Parts: sequence; C-alpha cells; structure tokens
Amino acid sequence: MDMESLKKAESDYERYIICENTLHSGSHDFYAYSFMIGVLCNWKRYDDAIKVTLEALKHYYRHNMFLAYEANILYETRKYYEAIDVYKNVIKSFGSNINISSILRAKNNLAKCYFMTGDIKKTKKIVDSVLDEFPNDHTASLLQKELAGSGSIGVDNFDFSIDYVFLPFLVYEAETQGDLLARLYLLVVNCLKNSDFSKMEDVKHLYKEDIFLKTKGLTYLSLGDVDTAILYLEKTIALNRSLENLKDFAWCLRKSGNIKHELQRDIYNEVLLVEPDNSSVLFYLSLCTESIDDAIQIAKKAIAIDSENYAIFDCLADLYCQKKDYVISIENYQKARSIVYGENPSPMSFEIAKCYKMLNNIEQAKNEASRALIENPNNEEAKAFLAGLN
Repeated sequence: MDMESLKKAESDYERYIICENTLHSGSHDFYAYSFMIGVLCNWKRYDDAIKVTLEALKHYYRHNMFLAYEANILYETRKYYEAIDVYKNVIKSFGSNINISSILRAKNNLAKCYFMTGDIKKTKKIVDSVLDEFPNDHTASLLQKELAGSGSIGVDNFDFSIDYVFLPFLVYEAETQGDLLARLYLLVVNCLKNSDFSKMEDVKHLYKEDIFLKTKGLTYLSLGDVDTAILYLEKTIALNRSLENLKDFAWCLRKSGNIKHELQRDIYNEVLLVEPDNSSVLFYLSLCTESIDDAIQIAKKAIAIDSENYAIFDCLADLYCQKKDYVISIENYQKARSIVYGENPSPMSFEIAKCYKMLNNIEQAKNEASRALIENPNNEEAKAFLAGLN
C-alpha cells in the first residue's frame, strides 16, 4: 500500500470510529449511517454492512440511498433473487432529482441479476430500455452485444453457448469489478470450455466443487435446458447444502413448470428454519403450497414482513379468487395495483374486472376492463372481455 492509500485508510478508520460512536450514543445520523456502510463495503465486510443498512432503513424508511446500499450488498454477495426485489424498489423510489449514474447502476445491476438467475428475457428488456435512454452506456451495450445471439444458441453445443452467453459477462465482472468470485467462475468456465481441469490446482485453496457444478447448472438454466440445470443443482446441494445453493435449486425447480413440486416446498421450509422472516422465500412457498388455505396463511405472513411487495398481494388475490371469495380478491388486487401504479401495463385491472363480473357487478367490470385497455391497449383478451359485457 502506498503512502497516499495508507493515509486514506487511516482517515477512513478514524471517521468510521467517530460515526460508530455517534450511532451508539443513540443518534440516528444520516451521514454516519451512510459513511459506515460505504467503508464497510470497501472493506468487504458485507455482513456488517447489511446490518447497518437495515438499521438505517428503520429510521429512514425506504430511502432510496439505503435501499440502493441494500441492493448493492445483496448483489455483491451473489444473493441475486433477493437483490432483484430490492432493486425494483430502488428504481421505483427514484425521484426526478436523482443522478443518472445511480439510475444506470441500479438498472444495469438488476439486468445482471436477472442474467445470473437465468432470466434472459427480462435481462434483454431492461438492457433495451437502458439503451433507449442512454445509447452509449458501456455496461448495457456489452450485455446487449452478448445477448444478441443467445436466443438461437442450442444447449447441445455447450462450448459455443459458453462463449456467447456466460463467458463475456464474467470477463466483464472480473476485469471491471476486480471480483474474486467472478475470476474463479471465469476459470471454471474456461476449464469447462477446454476440458482441461489442470489449472484448477492454481486456485485449489479457493476452489470448491459446488461452485463449478452450480456455474454449469445456471448456465444451462440461462439457455433454457431446465432439466439439465436441475441435475447439476442437485449435485451442488449434495456437496454443499448452503442457503444460497438451496435457493438456486428451488428456483430451478420452479422454472421446470411444476410449481407444486414437493421437493421445492421442502427446500423453502428448510431455508425458513434459518431465515424465518425471509418474505421472498415465504412468497415462493405460498406459490408451491397445494392447500389454498395454507398458502393464504403463508402469503399473509409474508405481507406482515414486507407490505410493499405487490407480487405477494397479487398472489393472495389469486388464492382468494380460487376460493371464489371475489370481494377479498378485489381488495388484494387493488393493493397490488396501488404499489405498482404507474408501471404499465398493469395486469391487475383486468383481473379486478373479471372478479367484478363474477360478482355480477357489470358496471364495475366494464370500468376496470376499460382501465386495463388504457394501461395496455394491446390486451386482446381484455378487448374481447369488454365486448362481451356490452
């Protein structure tokens, strides 16, 4: 470390102690929280950083800066599914006075999270929207370039698909972020590509076999070969039954289309033993629970933890709809819609219209169907529905 870096490190440490003492004294100083989180992230002390961030959010509820810190920490620690939910809230919380770099970072990181969880369609959607507004953005341009051919790539040629879908993204992560795990992934992928595992010895003290298996599994998932992805994720959790590996495996099972998969429920319940207040896991558990009444109770528990997640209200509305309790279903659809209001198209209006029809309230059904068409003029089902009411 050079003299300038050493002086900065000493200065940061001194200011960190001052901020820590300020907060311990009972003050909830905005600057102290912000500085401590930034320094802890620089020191790679992410567990401590997330604790300080969550404490700050108790006193600065849903402040976009602290939400962004939370999302970035989740991203840096590879908790992609949780990061996706927070980044959505970050983007929604941005006002007109927010700086452009913050918007770009949030949107690009959300795109990367979708990419790393295998959701290529949503990755493309975000990347395209960023480039529409900021056509010279380097990160989005890189992702767009590498995603351009992904739709036509077949999983039979694994080497070729690695080149065009997974490898360039990891190269970018390794070179620009200095990320150790990204470099490790990159080495694993290169070994896969060349069928030469001798270089693994160079990082033997860092390497774990479950990382290799999960990397390959998530690559197959990104290419749409869910069955092969599941096989590799099964091997992954056999070696390391960590929470993140379990969540990735459950996500693969969910992608298989068998939403009521018994093994998926078992995994979510196992995760909840360690993280009982994880609203995202509770939400996914409610989706794969066969008993409607049990699913409703699980969804309600998730809402008690996170009342700003529209997807949970949407899920609860659908469950009540299955019970033919259309009044409560409408209430929950309306809550979901109020959270995402302004995001078009909003599917909730059409669902509300269908509920009103089942209650024989034709006038309200017409109003909601008309609103659904304002929000999404291309909704052919809503057009036919409204025509049938007239």
